[in-house]
Amino acid sequence: MGSQSRMFVGVMTGTSVDGLDIAAIEVDYDEKVEFIASETTDYPTDLRENLLALSQAEATSISSYGELDAALGKFIGNSVNNFLRRFGIDPKEVQAIGSHGQTIRHQPPGTTDNGEQSFTLQIGDPNQIAYITKVITVADFRRMDIAAGGQGAPLVPLFHQTILKKQSSDTALVNIGGIANITYVEEKLLGYDIGPGNCLVDAWCQRKLNKPYDDKGHWARTGKLNGQLLKRLLNEPYFYIEPPKSSGKELFNLDWLRKNAIEHQLERMSSQDIQRTLLELTAVTIAKSVKKTPKVSNVIVCGGGRRNEFLMERISSLLNLEDTGGYVLDASEHWGIDGDSLEASAFAWLAFRRLNNLVGAVPSVTGAKKPSILGAVYNP
Repeated sequence: MGSQSRMFVGVMTGTSVDGLDIAAIEVDYDEKVEFIASETTDYPTDLRENLLALSQAEATSISSYGELDAALGKFIGNSVNNFLRRFGIDPKEVQAIGSHGQTIRHQPPGTTDNGEQSFTLQIGDPNQIAYITKVITVADFRRMDIAAGGQGAPLVPLFHQTILKKQSSDTALVNIGGIANITYVEEKLLGYDIGPGNCLVDAWCQRKLNKPYDDKGHWARTGKLNGQLLKRLLNEPYFYIEPPKSSGKELFNLDWLRKNAIEHQLERMSSQDIQRTLLELTAVTIAKSVKKTPKVSNVIVCGGGRRNEFLMERISSLLNLEDTGGYVLDASEHWGIDGDSLEASAFAWLAFRRLNNLVGAVPSVTGAKKPSILGAVYNP
């Protein structure tokens, strides 16, 4: 893209805590985005376990919170340095790093019945990142939108809109991370969190097989769908809230599963039948959301869930039941989009937007009272 281009690095750690996604992009002066490089770095076992514990605990000590905040910041900073060396990128060419951090709690407006204060909290100290990399770091992307009365999520639809400009208006983009979200354009940009993506199937697989995820959905494929349990899970009120809306593992976790099952139902079912049913829950809620979007016939799927072959089969099958007119479901690579690095690239792009004082969130997506410039800037 030449001397007029600007390089940014994005770092994303999602609700699945399945690795640190790092991506480098270039943004030219017409805001055209070019994907340069990406990779996923595994967490050290103890860091991953501590992040999972902190995100699930009802309460934690200030010391453990602060220590993990610093430890994650150092890990991100060192991982970015390794990434730049591996791909031969001069750190001096990087205008900024956009770091999402690890969400520990997400309690947006409308998620509690008792008037509790809304907030969102991510850790991964950006001071550490800026100091280690010697690169300007932009972080804390969600709280300005919360302050403006928004959900603070999802934040990727504006970026999705940018990269989908070459696609027709009949296209929706579904990201299946820990939580699944959807982006599409009607008269205006729309997007929201659908519900559980990989979070429940991953958690159940970890609990029963001691594996972080069900590779290609092979284990779920061996199970039998339990229609009674599925029906109870689909009664979750969140699924019937009109957007804007957002969610997280604060709601969709194994305690939620147990709470919504009939007493002793889970004990009577085989583990693989439960996995099969949880996968169907993800497929059904995604398919219903796509069908609610007007004029959409092409669905681009990104995120780790696109690698779950059984899940993709089930979504496609549910979309093409009866006389729905037919949908084309493709992993994002079919459209020339790297599905693993898309969210990390989005936070690189949001860092570009922040340094140029451009809006990063819009009310039609988050429900905020006004558009917001997102992120705080940390100089090395």
